[in-house]
Amino acid sequence: MGTRANICLINEKDNTKKWLYRHWDGYPTETGNDVASCFHYNKFNLKLIQDNLLNSRNYETPDDKIYEITDSEHGDIQWLYELIVMQSGKLKFQVSEYVYTNSTRKLEIRYSFSSYSLSELFYSYMLFQCKKEEEELLHKRIYYNKCLAELDTLEEVQLN
Repeated sequence: MGTRANICLINEKDNTKKWLYRHWDGYPTETGNDVASCFHYNKFNLKLIQDNLLNSRNYETPDDKIYEITDSEHGDIQWLYELIVMQSGKLKFQVSEYVYTNSTRKLEIRYSFSSYSLSELFYSYMLFQCKKEEEELLHKRIYYNKCLAELDTLEEVQLN
């Protein structure tokens, strides 16, 4: 199952929005890194950022595009990335995750930062990404330890 994501490139100065969709690997460590890298290298130019993302290819299957243009937010995404050129000239990057509870679907902001400095914005996101990777590794470690404990229990039962 894919971890779906949307990227919304918003220019408040001319009131335009461009939507991109990614079906696989929508996590901040993949898609977030792509977006952060693109805006770092393409400055405030949303058209160049969009073109750069649309031309991204998977190394294993170079004919397959990673991103595609869409006309709005998809209904079943887990992650939403918003890159906003604000009226003030600041650039804002926001990463939100849809969290599901018993019967609700709620959008929660995981990262939001704005700055005039691209370097400051880029490095701020990289710190967020490192923290996210650390959390993912911790969850994996807990899961693997649980699996190992279950295996140890099974081996003890079989030995007796």
